[in-house]
Amino acid sequence: MGTDALERVVAGDVSGLRDLRGLPPGLSVDSLAARWGPPDLPDDPDAPAWLGDQPFAVRRYRPEGSPATGVQVWHDDGVVVALQLDFPAFDATVLHNALGDPDVVTSSGLGTTNEQWIHATAGVLAHVSRVTGEVVTLFMVAAGSTAALAASPAARAERRRWPRRTGDLPL
Repeated sequence: MGTDALERVVAGDVSGLRDLRGLPPGLSVDSLAARWGPPDLPDDPDAPAWLGDQPFAVRRYRPEGSPATGVQVWHDDGVVVALQLDFPAFDATVLHNALGDPDVVTSSGLGTTNEQWIHATAGVLAHVSRVTGEVVTLFMVAAGSTAALAASPAARAERRRWPRRTGDLPL
């Protein structure tokens, strides 16, 4: 995939979905910064974070004109490994019409009411609500085999809940 399809998906253009063939090899975080401007957190643009069970740096953007509530660029030493769109502008029906049946549907680490659709040749992992049909999170990664995408850090993304400390808090 060229960056054109990626840009169209970020902008909410469904035609970009049909043209996706995975992240371009060697896509750099600096090339995206040149297009999208400064990240949302300019004081800490490469915050360390966990994607699945692997540590990466992450930059958060809100590209102008993007209907997604946020775009997170996961990278390893400046090379993009995943783009994450939270609440992109399309639902499961639109995703299905653009990419067809998923290669595999698995459980989602982003909530028990969600399932994960893996489209290996497009490099897409979509977390879809079983209740509403909305795509709650869409990852774009390098295209590969279904097994490779299912084993990728993006496929193991999860919503982490930290236990609350309640025993010694004042009332």
